[in-house]
Amino acid sequence: MGERAWTESTEASGSTPPLPMEVPEIEASGTVARLYDEIRAALRSPNVNLVYRLLVRYPDYLVAAWAQIGPNLASRYVEREAERLRALAAPDVGTAAAHFRHELLALGLTEDDLAEIRGIVDLFNYANPKNLICVSALRMALDDQPIPGTRDVEGGQPVPSEPLPRVDVKMPDPQSVTGEARVVLDEVLRAHQTGNALPSVYRALAHRPAFLRAAWDALRTFVERPELADRARHLVAEAERSALALPHPVDLSATETERLVGADGRAVIEEVMRRFQTAMIAPMTVEIHTLKALLDGQDAARSSPLAWRG
Repeated sequence: MGERAWTESTEASGSTPPLPMEVPEIEASGTVARLYDEIRAALRSPNVNLVYRLLVRYPDYLVAAWAQIGPNLASRYVEREAERLRALAAPDVGTAAAHFRHELLALGLTEDDLAEIRGIVDLFNYANPKNLICVSALRMALDDQPIPGTRDVEGGQPVPSEPLPRVDVKMPDPQSVTGEARVVLDEVLRAHQTGNALPSVYRALAHRPAFLRAAWDALRTFVERPELADRARHLVAEAERSALALPHPVDLSATETERLVGADGRAVIEEVMRRFQTAMIAPMTVEIHTLKALLDGQDAARSSPLAWRG
């Protein structure tokens, strides 16, 4: 879902190397626009996730990578495995859920407001576990652990292509965000080891600053607990387990990547993969599922209403 570099905060927050600048969907043309259309179709999503919007700075690599992970991302196998990961993601929120919902009542949010917020949260909860599996596969291939592919005919079939419910996900340039929302986004960035990349769900909620403040205040107590990091590490291990049984091969090696984009490009791509797998997608999967549990209860957080269940 996406973010531009946030240079002031990055300079202030430490030595994590910056990621490349994204290519926003609105600016995509030619090969990039075609790739974005294919990514949206494979995810059945109205948006292109940030990892792809960064990797497209190396189009030769992303074209080759997408040829391998695209069929997997769209597959019935990944759809089922993502649902398995969701069941592992959400911690027990206890009485915090009742307290959070009481706070939301005080904000005066309408049912339409809450439906929009749930739509955004559900979209991220749907996409992130699927992307975690496929990013894990790409990283493993870069580390000389190619995925041979099981050639499972049924699991390799694409999920029926009906699009997800249309969700209007607004992605403002972080530099344009002001007021309380900007304060919260700065706090979020400082709390996560993501360098210059702002976790997308918060950016998508920036147009609702009162909800954003309440959500971050509720989530921060969980973010600061060792349990979240432990759960994220477990998700990475489980995503790699899922990747090993992907139906289609993923074998884009470091040598082939360097041939496509040069040594410097390979190093950047390896850093993108490392950070997204371990410091972004996995922790944010846990975090967003925690938000879903706060909004709608523990059981609702353990599955996605958007998942195909054929």
